[in-house]
Amino acid sequence: MIILQILLCLLCLIVLLGFTNVTADAEYDDLSGKNLTVRIRWLFITLYPRPVKRKRKAAKPARTKKRKRKATKAAKADAERITPEDIYKDEADKAVTETDDLFFKNDHNNAPPESEAGEPASGDPEADKTKAGKPKKKGGLSEKLGLGGVDLKMVKELLKSAKRPIRYLFSRIYITRVMIHLIVGGDDAARAALSYGAQSTLVHNLCAFLDKFCRLYVDDITVDVDFEHKRNDLAFRFRIRLNLWTMVICVLWFVRNIYAGKSAKHADKTEKTAKSGKTGKAKRAA
Repeated sequence: MIILQILLCLLCLIVLLGFTNVTADAEYDDLSGKNLTVRIRWLFITLYPRPVKRKRKAAKPARTKKRKRKATKAAKADAERITPEDIYKDEADKAVTETDDLFFKNDHNNAPPESEAGEPASGDPEADKTKAGKPKKKGGLSEKLGLGGVDLKMVKELLKSAKRPIRYLFSRIYITRVMIHLIVGGDDAARAALSYGAQSTLVHNLCAFLDKFCRLYVDDITVDVDFEHKRNDLAFRFRIRLNLWTMVICVLWFVRNIYAGKSAKHADKTEKTAKSGKTGKAKRAA
């Protein structure tokens, strides 16, 4: 009974922890010179940035000046001292390098000549001409895009199975405390007005896009023009919240979609083989 109670308590604790949120705070202010700061937390634990651990300096043994001088003198004497073993090693290394050079020269002279394509030429000159004249096969779309070892069908299936879980994940993301202050400046009034229109439409369209897929809560958005100001100034702040159970559900949903797609493919293959077997039997009977 005690073991069951402990297990039930652990299960309840895991369930309660799943209802907690992972929060990410971001802040940037160009006017005050504040750089971009990102902080990710879960409960009271900061996941990013990790606190830097300071290394403790090891206590050095106390040495007098005389001991240091003696140690340096002994080290110099040991370095300058030449033993017969060192002489023997140098002679052996020289002999090994000479034999390696001779072997490399003989091997290079005996090697067969290479054709223009870079392949070793065979004895028949006509065969070499046919090999050199054959054009190389061009790669497919994956090789042109630089994805030689990636299966595009597999990537397509993964994206198809992850479509609905990603939509569900984005619909459960909370973006709160949104504050955007943008001041558009410039020496030329016409250019400043055009950039103001472009940047204001960009900011508002971005907010509309996020509001469509996520849950957006805006505190303040201001886009102004200052013709006396030479450059643009930007300041923003927001917080992202996501539930742990939401992430777990999306991962399980994605795995389930992959398994369902594989099982459907296997069923289609079995149906095709059964139909082909029936048609073959009918033809034989006829």
